[in-house]
Formats: sequence, structure tokens, C-alpha cells
Amino acid sequence: MPMIRTFIAIDLPEGIKRGISGLQDRLKRDECHIGWVRPEAIHLTLKFLGEIDEKGMPEIEAAIRKATKGFIPFNLRIMGLGVFPNLKKPGIIWLGIHEEGDNLLRLQSRIEEEMEKIGHPREERGFKPHFTIGRVRDPSGLKGLIEAIESEKESELGGFETEEVLIMRSDLRPEGPVYTRLCEIKFD
Repeated sequence: MPMIRTFIAIDLPEGIKRGISGLQDRLKRDECHIGWVRPEAIHLTLKFLGEIDEKGMPEIEAAIRKATKGFIPFNLRIMGLGVFPNLKKPGIIWLGIHEEGDNLLRLQSRIEEEMEKIGHPREERGFKPHFTIGRVRDPSGLKGLIEAIESEKESELGGFETEEVLIMRSDLRPEGPVYTRLCEIKFD
């Protein structure tokens, strides 16, 4: 059976993706070497599974259905701009996620639990919900970018109702990864 690179995610509505594209345009600097994530490819990864055997998909889908049981749609807001690990040595440029309540954290934790039961180890790092919008490829010439990030750090791109979890396939290509929806699991 073929192996497929997969992850579990929440997607963004098109309007927010357009807002992210505008924000990326405001951050772009000629002197910086940043790999900007295509807005259509931006998503919130809840669990990266890596290479899995395609015949294991039904078991993964069943585990995700079990993990999402009892969840109803909830709202997330896209707000705050920052970098990992810090502004002195930026590597990842991200947008933050805000939620009234703890549905997102509970959902991610339940997914981790259910996936662990079927042989996918827990992520060792704690879950820090964010949307990666760019990756620093060369740390030289970042002064202008850091100033732009500082001026946009309070950015708010709106909210949306999360009503499903996706199982996604990732095909790595020279022009960047191509993501395909394998399964949509709606909340109750």
C-alpha cells in the first residue's frame, strides 16, 4: 500500500486568507529572504501524523470522529502577529489565535489522546495554536521586517466559526507543499 504524508487540521475561510495575503504584502521587504506561505495553504495543524500507510486511514478517521464527539461549532479569532523563537532570532512568522473558552485546546488534547491509542505518539512540545505565514530563510537584512512585525503585532484579521476537523494529505513539491482534503469530520 502507498504511504501518504498526513496531518489533522482546521482550515480558514477565504476572507481571512485574503486578509493574510494583504498582511504578508505589508510585511514583505526586498532585503529579506522569507519563504512566505501561500495563503491558500495556511491552516491550523492540530496533529502531524507524517507518513502513514493508506490502509490505516479508516482507523484514523474513526479516532478523529471519537475525539470530536460532543463538540459543537466554536468561534476563533485571528489576532496578534509574532515570531518563533523571538525577535532577536526570528525563524517562523505567525498569526495568533484567540478563543473565548478552551474548546480548541480540549479538541487538540482529545485528538492527541485518540491518536495515541492507535499508535501515533503524543507531540512532545506543548500545543501553541498559531498560523505560520512565513519562514525566515536567511537572517541577514531583517531590521525592516522586524520593524514591520512590531508595527503589525496587534493585527486582527477577524473571526470564524470552526465546525469541522480535516484529515489532510501533504505532497511536497519544489514550488511548496500541496494539500488535499482526505476527510472532513463535522462537529455534532
